[in-house]
Amino acid sequence: MVDGDGDRLVLFTVASGYISSADQSAILISAGLPVEHLVTSIVAPRMGAETARWRNPAIEITQVPVGFKHQVSSWLDNPDRATLGMEPNGAFAWAPDSSAYFERDSLAALNISALRHCGNWPASPATSASDIAISG
Repeated sequence: MVDGDGDRLVLFTVASGYISSADQSAILISAGLPVEHLVTSIVAPRMGAETARWRNPAIEITQVPVGFKHQVSSWLDNPDRATLGMEPNGAFAWAPDSSAYFERDSLAALNISALRHCGNWPASPATSASDIAISG
C-alpha cells in the first residue's frame, strides 16, 4: 500500500501486521542489498542501523534531521557509494551509485516487485527477501 502521492510504502502481512520502513530496510540489508552508506533520520528506530552494521561492519551510518532533503544532501556528499536512505514514516530510497535516482519512490518499488512477479525483472536477494516478508 502507498500513500496518496506514492512516496511512502507500507507493508502489512497476515502473520506480522505492519512492517515499518526500518523493518523493510533491515530485510533488504539482511538479504544482501549492497549498502555502503546508510542515511537515517535522528528519530528512526535503530534496527536498520544495527542490521546494516551486522551485515557490513565498515558501513558508514549517517543520522540527519527529519526531512528527506537532508538524506538527499547526505547522499550527494559522496554519491558513488551504494546508499540506502530511510525515514520511519515509510520513506526510503536506494541508489547503487551516482547514476541512480536517489528519491523516495514507493511506486517504483511496487513496480519492481510487480515486474519480478511477472517474470520480467531479474531476481535479486533484495526482491526475494521482500517477497518472503510480504507473503509471510
